[in-house]
Amino acid sequence: MKVLFSFVFGFILAAGIAAVTVYRAGGDLQFKMRVAQDITSRRATEVATVGDGTDAVPNESLMSGQAWRDFCELLAKAGDQILRDDVPGDPRTRAQGYEYLSGLLLSGLLSNMFSDPNHPQFIRTMDWHAKWGLDNSDALYLSAAVDGSGTYRIHGTRGTVRFLGIQASYGQFGSSTPMGVVSNLTGDDLQIAPDGSFDIIASAEPQEGNWLRMTPEVNSLGARQFFSNWENEVPAELYIERIDIPHEAPVTNTHSVANRLKATGEFVEGSAKFWNDFVIGRRASMFNELSATGSASDLQGSNAQSYGWSQFALAKGEALLIEVKPPEALYWNFELGDFWARSMDYVNRIISINDHQAVLDPDGILRIIVSASDPGLANWLDTGGIPEGTITYRYNGAKSHANPSTRLIRLDELDQYVPANSERSTPAQRSAEIERRRRALSRRFSRG
Repeated sequence: MKVLFSFVFGFILAAGIAAVTVYRAGGDLQFKMRVAQDITSRRATEVATVGDGTDAVPNESLMSGQAWRDFCELLAKAGDQILRDDVPGDPRTRAQGYEYLSGLLLSGLLSNMFSDPNHPQFIRTMDWHAKWGLDNSDALYLSAAVDGSGTYRIHGTRGTVRFLGIQASYGQFGSSTPMGVVSNLTGDDLQIAPDGSFDIIASAEPQEGNWLRMTPEVNSLGARQFFSNWENEVPAELYIERIDIPHEAPVTNTHSVANRLKATGEFVEGSAKFWNDFVIGRRASMFNELSATGSASDLQGSNAQSYGWSQFALAKGEALLIEVKPPEALYWNFELGDFWARSMDYVNRIISINDHQAVLDPDGILRIIVSASDPGLANWLDTGGIPEGTITYRYNGAKSHANPSTRLIRLDELDQYVPANSERSTPAQRSAEIERRRRALSRRFSRG
C-alpha cells in the first residue's frame, strides 16, 4: 500500500505542478494543460501495474487486437501525406517519401515502443537511416526517455567532438501538446575531471556540480554531438541511469504496450503532416533564397545554435551560388536535403560542408556551388539531380549572424561569379574525399 500511495501522490503532485507552470507561462491554458493531462495518464498507467508488474485489469484494446489495428491505421494516414496534391508527384520524390516514412517509423519505435523512463538508455533516434526534420549530417543524435519528476545520473567522457549539447525537452512531434526545451548544457559548461570524465544530475531539485534542470513535463533527455573533423574527433561516451527509485527488471504489460503503440503511430502520422506543412507553407516564398538565422527551440532545436533555411529549385544546367563571410563561431555548416526535409545521401555524395571542410577564398568569403554536376570547385554540394529540395545552415556559438546571399546562375557562366583563385577540386580528389567521409561515418555509427 505504501508503494501504491507514493505513486498516486506523485502523479497528483506532478500534475498540479505542471498546471501551475503552464499557467504562469501564459498563452492558451487549455492547450497547455494537455501536458499535465498526459503526465497524469502516464502516472495512472504506472499505478495500474504497480506491485508484481502484472496487469491489474488488462487493456481491452490490446487484448482484442484493436490497439494494433489503430496503430496500422495511423501508419496508413501517414502514407496519405506522401500522396497529397500539394507535394511533388514525380517517381523519385514519391520513392524518397516512402523511404522517409520508414525512417520516421524506425525513430518512433526506438523512442516510444522500446524506451522506458524507469530503465533509460541513450539510443540513436536519428542516423544515416532514420532521417527527418532537417537532421544534420555532421551529427550523432542520442535520446533517452525520462520521467520529468524523476532523478537521473548521466556519466561518461567528453571526448574531442567539436560540440556536445545535452538538453531536457518536453513534447513530441505528432502530439497536440506543446514542445520545447527546459534546460541545456554544453561541453563547455561541464565540470570535467582530469581524466575527461564527468557526471550530470538531471532533476527538479538543484544539485552541486553539473546539473540539468527538469520539470514535470520533461519526457526526454537528448544529446547532440557535432563533428567538424569527421576523421579525427572522438565522440563523447554517455550513459544514463535513474537513481531515485530501486532498479527492478521491467515486466511487459498490456497497458504499456497499448500506450506505446499509440504514441508510435501518432509520432509517425503527426510528424509526416507537421513537416509537410512546414515545407509547403514556405515553398512559395523561400525558393533559392536563404532566410535569416533564427532560433528553433520550439522545435527542440539546440539553444546554442541558430538556423537558416530555404528550398532550392534548379533546372538543368542551373546552379545556386551561396556567398557569406562566416561568423566567428564554435561550428557552422551548410547542408542539402530532399523535399521531405531530411538530409540527402551523405554517405555516397558530398551534400554538406562545415567549418573544417570548407575552403574560404582569399578575400575571406565562403562560396558554395549547389548543382547537379560537379563544377570543379572545392565547395560543391551535390543535389544528386533532384529538381527541388531544402538547404539548411547552422551557426553554433556564433558571435555574429551573417546572412548568406544567393544567386541563381547558369553553371556554364560560373567563372563570371567566382574568383579565378578559388580552390579547385579534381575528380580524383572528390572521390578521395567521399571515401574519407564514408569511413568516418562508419566509425561514427558503428558504436551502437
